[in-house]
Amino acid sequence: MKKLAIASIIILLSLIIGCAARVHVKEVNEDPEKYMGKKVVVSGKVVAPMQMGTLSGFTLSDDKSTIIVSSDLVPQAGDTVTVEGIVVKGVFSGHYLFAEEVR
Repeated sequence: MKKLAIASIIILLSLIIGCAARVHVKEVNEDPEKYMGKKVVVSGKVVAPMQMGTLSGFTLSDDKSTIIVSSDLVPQAGDTVTVEGIVVKGVFSGHYLFAEEVR
């Protein structure tokens, strides 16, 4: 019984630690250093899909702000999506979201 309780606590803690924070794009843009290297979940509309050679992604808008998303999956303009990814420092754009999942 004691082993089961300890295992349950370990599983619960790993779920809490590994969970991505659900935030608005505006929150990331207002304080990118707070989210840098961290996993976040954002939702919004695709406004500018892009594919150039091996680079692909889109701009995501949540009506308050926009962010560039680097993604292998490129949804159509106007699609509403939820992106789970990591905020990273960009070479040209300051920061962007490296998508791990787009749904």
